Amino acid sequence: MNNSANSNMYYHAIDRAWTLYAHRLDGNRDGFICVVGNNDLSGVARNALEASMEKLGYGSRACTFIALVDASAEAGAPLSAQQLLELIELLDPAILIAADEESARALSEAFRTKIPLFDLSHIAGRATVAFSSFQGMLDLMPDKQKAWATLKRLAR
Repeated sequence: MNNSANSNMYYHAIDRAWTLYAHRLDGNRDGFICVVGNNDLSGVARNALEASMEKLGYGSRACTFIALVDASAEAGAPLSAQQLLELIELLDPAILIAADEESARALSEAFRTKIPLFDLSHIAGRATVAFSSFQGMLDLMPDKQKAWATLKRLAR
């Protein structure tokens, strides 16, 4: 019997996700947390999410980032609901974070369930939080505090 890590079906699924959707993925290849954004998040927003997840006990570099819109494509077509569902299921994260309203809507459509903003919900057994614009919330202290309060709902 082959006991190598690469023979594990979980890793085959992750390999498939990164092969099919590499241009939309960034961050930790084996991320425990998937952050879905309409576009690529800024470095500041990514660092804030990574630091928050570390403070909550998930370790550093716990996030895989998914861009709904492929900025490198001419048309910039977003992932379809079916593609987003497939990608999330292949990555199989424990936690989902929708970084903006567009992402929350896309996840709601893909999983056929309403995802409330600024509240903890569960999608297919995954703890999930959604923001109107996580990146935009980092500019003002009251918004930053609201973002942190939302993320704390994901505490272990």
